[in-house]
Amino acid sequence: MTKVAASLRVKPWSSAPLALVALTQPRRTPSAFLTRRARLRAAVFVAVAGGALPVYAVSHGQLMQVAERYNQQLPRMVAKNVREERMTVEAMTLVYTYRHLVRTEQGFRSTDLAATQRADILPKLCGDRDTGRRLREGVTFRYRYLSVEGAVVGVVELADRDCRGRR
Repeated sequence: MTKVAASLRVKPWSSAPLALVALTQPRRTPSAFLTRRARLRAAVFVAVAGGALPVYAVSHGQLMQVAERYNQQLPRMVAKNVREERMTVEAMTLVYTYRHLVRTEQGFRSTDLAATQRADILPKLCGDRDTGRRLREGVTFRYRYLSVEGAVVGVVELADRDCRGRR
């Protein structure tokens, strides 16, 4: 353990689902360390306030519960020849998986499925109050499209930055 790490006491904020760390003053430190520490504290504040470090209001466990409940309704047909198969959670990303029941991987080569789907999904996702809140909380939405054989033929990933200016 470094001298810096040994002299800090770390206290998690209990109100945050994912522990954000508040650094507290060490009891006895040289003034040079306080100067470095003040710079570190300022850098952390700027990173959080500027959005470089996400502050999550929802936990990974809560997203897992959402996925469990959602998957009870699946699989279901969402369009002719398109079935929504499952929702999974990868870190702070909700991943929706869809399978086309007729088209093969070769059949998708001539189309840009991701661009077409992104244009369709983005206004709906950004305009919805609940998903908009999740996006602001740091959740990302990923839509994965599979061919009839199970090959990935398109992926669309949307985050809060994609909705800025659309709300």
